[in-house]
Amino acid sequence: MRVLSLLVLSALLWSGCTTDFDVTADPEEKAVVYGIISQNDSIHYMRIQRSFLTESNALVAAGISDSIYFNENVTVTVTELRSNLAKTLTKVNADSVGLPKEAGIFAYDPAYLYRFERKYSDGDSVQIKIRKENSGKEWIARTQIVSDFDISVNATTRINLVSENNPYRLNWRSAAGAKVYDLIFRFHYLEWDAGNPSNKAEQFVDWLAFSGKTSSGKEGGELLNQQISGSGFFTRLSSQIETDPDKFRKIDSSKGLEIIMYAAGSEIYNFNRVREAQSGLLANEFLPSFTNVEGGGLGIFSSSYVKTEGGLLFTRSTVDSIACGQNTKDLNFKNSKGELGCD
Repeated sequence: MRVLSLLVLSALLWSGCTTDFDVTADPEEKAVVYGIISQNDSIHYMRIQRSFLTESNALVAAGISDSIYFNENVTVTVTELRSNLAKTLTKVNADSVGLPKEAGIFAYDPAYLYRFERKYSDGDSVQIKIRKENSGKEWIARTQIVSDFDISVNATTRINLVSENNPYRLNWRSAAGAKVYDLIFRFHYLEWDAGNPSNKAEQFVDWLAFSGKTSSGKEGGELLNQQISGSGFFTRLSSQIETDPDKFRKIDSSKGLEIIMYAAGSEIYNFNRVREAQSGLLANEFLPSFTNVEGGGLGIFSSSYVKTEGGLLFTRSTVDSIACGQNTKDLNFKNSKGELGCD
């Protein structure tokens, strides 16, 4: 969620969040926490910074690492609440662990994250605590680990993305601890040059089939389903695969289609709802940002899980639409008979 973690962390770890400078707040120093825990991972990274008010130029101060990060008198711990097992996080340079921050207003060289190792399981709940040792000030957040869950597909499932009258419907059981779901179709194919057909390169295209599907609660086991129209899939292929008369392609039957579902906790759901509401405000309006960090902190601490089902097959009509459909006919895919051409 290492797949999901990276996707979510790319938005949360290094997003240009307005909470880094809370100009409406009192001058008290606050912890800013952004972190997602996933039992898909054994290594976890948290973004922990501090907000502040300054009498100097705020844009200049934002570019100085010492202004936006706590110094070494801060201890960060995570505790699994069922076992009461605690771990102390290590402060690391983000660039050294492959999560660099892009250049911008806020300090990026160096940029720091907090790291720890732990493999979580269904039913776990986690608390993070940031403590300033010189003052005793603490900020705390908690989340429930999102559990594994079932998607109702198997190797004999044939995905039909052609029929508008009978669109494909995906069924799954909700995960304990999760509130919101996104789904990606990963389409695997082989590509080769006309003059060198034996040298086939493996390629794939990701298509976001749906996002923001919610369950009624977080208990898990709820039957959920989503109807999926294929028109966006074919549009996605045409926009992501180069049209080249000297390249030929076919669906990679050894990998087929992957379904990748992302399940995330209610904290992420609420965080996104507030961000969407903020985007519709006028310049003179203001809503407080969502946070589940106690002690006057800012940010979000939550959990996620990625469920992948691979090796799925398309119906013959879907294969033929990839080969000869209006949006994709110039991509030179083989049809369901294994032939090139659409005559």
